[in-house]
Amino acid sequence: MSPPVIVSTGNLVWEAHPSFPGVLLAGLVADAPGAAVRCALVRMNSTSAVAEHVHDEEDDMFYVLQGHAVMWTGTTGDVPIAAGSFVRVPKGSRHRPHSFSDNFLIFNIWTKEPFPSTGPKGDHHD
Repeated sequence: MSPPVIVSTGNLVWEAHPSFPGVLLAGLVADAPGAAVRCALVRMNSTSAVAEHVHDEEDDMFYVLQGHAVMWTGTTGDVPIAAGSFVRVPKGSRHRPHSFSDNFLIFNIWTKEPFPSTGPKGDHHD
């Protein structure tokens, strides 16, 4: 059995996203080949640029820790999100977060194993 992993904020290593300018990643769970789950802290600011994209192999889920932005998906269009918002984008869904406030911060999880929906059904947003 592996020991627990505890990462303090002072030990985070922030790296530039390989595809999206102005986006920084701090990996929390190693990106091992074939891994079913990856997670990271992701930081954006008002100049960050994330292109419309799709994850063919995994769900993209995140919880907004700080700031606000707008999340566009092919099914919902633009939806404002802010600290306290949870977003789940099922694999195969086109999406693009944009219009970030400075210091926008999320806890992001990508999983190949689908989670059953336990929240409201359909395209729900506040």
